[in-house]
Amino acid sequence: MSWTEGSLRPSNGAKEFGIKSSIESLRELLRLALPTIFGFMAFILFEAVDIYWIGRLNVHAVTGVASASFYQWVIFSIMEITLTGVISIVAHLLGAGEVRQRFEVIRESIWISLLICFFLMMGAISLGDRLFVWMGLDELTLPYASDYFKIFVVGLPITYLNVLMMSILNGYGKTSINSMILLLTLVLNMALDPLLIFGYGSIPAMGVSGAACATLFCHFVGTCARYMVLRRFKMIDSLRLLIRPTRWIHFRRIVSIGLPSALTNVTWNIIFPVLALILSDFGMPTVAALNLGQRWEGFPYVIALGMSIAVTTLVGQASGRKDFGAIQRVVNVSLMFISVVFLPISGLFIFFPDFLIGILNPDSEIIHHGATYLRIVGYFELFLGWEILFEGIFNGLGKTRPYMWVRVPLTLARVPLALFLAYPMGLGANGVWWAITLSTLLKGIGVALVYLFQRRHWPLAFRS
Repeated sequence: MSWTEGSLRPSNGAKEFGIKSSIESLRELLRLALPTIFGFMAFILFEAVDIYWIGRLNVHAVTGVASASFYQWVIFSIMEITLTGVISIVAHLLGAGEVRQRFEVIRESIWISLLICFFLMMGAISLGDRLFVWMGLDELTLPYASDYFKIFVVGLPITYLNVLMMSILNGYGKTSINSMILLLTLVLNMALDPLLIFGYGSIPAMGVSGAACATLFCHFVGTCARYMVLRRFKMIDSLRLLIRPTRWIHFRRIVSIGLPSALTNVTWNIIFPVLALILSDFGMPTVAALNLGQRWEGFPYVIALGMSIAVTTLVGQASGRKDFGAIQRVVNVSLMFISVVFLPISGLFIFFPDFLIGILNPDSEIIHHGATYLRIVGYFELFLGWEILFEGIFNGLGKTRPYMWVRVPLTLARVPLALFLAYPMGLGANGVWWAITLSTLLKGIGVALVYLFQRRHWPLAFRS
């Protein structure tokens, strides 16, 4: 039967076409996602190299840098205001074939980023060491945190422009180039870290400041390399045109897309230290267990994040073409892929948690708590993948508020839920683990339901 107005089902040919389209969508998705996933893995290695060399100084240096990293990640979350906005709009305009507007959006995103940098730098400088006094760092640890963070703050414009250029390239679908540049800077960082931390010849030993300088220099190299690639492929204006005054005609659109994403990620970053504070009542091994469990969860998180960025690009381009069918194919294929990948990961967390935690730490008490954490979160790990994946889908549509209204309240709810389960219910540390995994379940289901509701109103999803 052919596919006519009165048909109840498509013909075999239409089915075959749908299967071929889905396979093509999967290939395109993996072409964009795999380099991004490997790039994020390299970024994790980037941090591991820093910690390895800093760890050879002393324990206070490691603790200080780890404390500074908390504020760094909060700042990276705030950066999403322009990072999410630019990748979504560039992908959309690329699909629509708009060249001039793409350049205008990129120019404005650079100016907005520099403006955000100014306020972040002023805030960090005015607060100074009080940021780390509030964290309860002792007098031996605080100087290390302060020295490392000060260099990060001074170089913030370079760091911000680097990750902004990464988002622009992702919006164009050039994820493999991003990953190659990231690997180049990783190798450079591996060479510079010991040289600047411990010194050599006429180069003085700079300690944790050396590690911060090495990272900042790598961001500078990454910024230059990405700008040259963007210019080479005519994806961005010349430097002379980029620094000219902008008309701010896209300001509202960039911020309206990026701000919900920023709020969502900031909320996520500030909740975990609060959960760690609750866990401290049940002993330091439970806090260590949370950190080690998070390290293992980092692998599926990176996979989902890579898929999410690829989906943002493809959905954004399809929305620019007003191709509803292509959007739904990308959604279906990405959901299938993330489910196939996450289910065996859940199996590992549920059936082999002791082995996994034991690889990272031999302490029996930490293994006990860490294994319990992995086993509990493993039950609903699939929904973590859904949560992050649907974020990418909504980012591509340029409609980020719907998932914000689901994820932010449920992330904040982890604290009262953890307190209730840990104390009145008498579950102790396990109550915190269950608060994390139950909220993950609800967020994954929630964003999926919101997407299904939004899909019923496709024309609304494509309004500028």
